[in-house]
Amino acid sequence: MLIRRIIKIFILTLMLQYAAMQSAAANQAGSMRYNDVSKRMEFHDGTGWFNFALGVPVGGCTREGEMDYDPLLGILGSYRYCNGSLWIQVLGVTTLDVCSSKAAIEVTGNKLQVCNGLFWVNIKGLPA
Repeated sequence: MLIRRIIKIFILTLMLQYAAMQSAAANQAGSMRYNDVSKRMEFHDGTGWFNFALGVPVGGCTREGEMDYDPLLGILGSYRYCNGSLWIQVLGVTTLDVCSSKAAIEVTGNKLQVCNGLFWVNIKGLPA
């Protein structure tokens, strides 16, 4: 009986530690998630959660929370996400910082940027 109780406590402790580690990892700079309440993609800049920049609907989709690179609209920021019924093309502000890895995503300082193949595009929006 005592051994079973000790094993249960040990397993519970491990589960709680794992949950705490997952929560801490999710709040690290660069973490991204889909918010199924606001129907928006969000990212963590190291201090808090922010929405992606403004977006425009560009077509139908069914996999809510899916995000992919859209090569046809690369100059705008190149990423889109599905809100359950529509693809939302993320519109960003093109910077003058040169990049070459098309579709790369980077968190620099408190900015979320994607590479359109020529320049970094800032896609950080308002606080979530």
